[in-house]
Amino acid sequence: MILGLDISLSATGWALIEPSGHLLAMGTIKSKPDTDRFARFDKILKTIKQVGSFQMIKLVVIEGYSFNSFGKVFDIAELSGIIKYEFWKNTIHFVEIPPNTLKKFVTGKGNSDKNIMMQKAYKQWGIEFADDNACDAFCLAKYGHANYKELKNA
Repeated sequence: MILGLDISLSATGWALIEPSGHLLAMGTIKSKPDTDRFARFDKILKTIKQVGSFQMIKLVVIEGYSFNSFGKVFDIAELSGIIKYEFWKNTIHFVEIPPNTLKKFVTGKGNSDKNIMMQKAYKQWGIEFADDNACDAFCLAKYGHANYKELKNA
């Protein structure tokens, strides 16, 4: 299975697809900003670990950092590091895909906005998304599926 992750403090998107590319499940892990940051990290990590059996996950595709971000970028980096460490500790291969690479994969342009991403993903795969975080996670998993052999050897 391939897991796509769009890591965020407030709404982490996740999508799990089969090796065939068929969607198994997807969702968004929401947490409130007034919650202690380590409690937020813990909730997000626990939910990710419940998404799919770690033994069944062959690849995790994570959206890389957006270098134009502002706000709690250090908290996001810490959360991302904790999640990646958990994958490393469980010998689960993961790769990071830059946001512009993902956008180009889905829309043909590296600077598309979230609404265009959702439209193009719907047109291409026929899936409706509750929010752009789940959409990004699904598209990351599909990117991993399309490039699996190359990414596994990276």
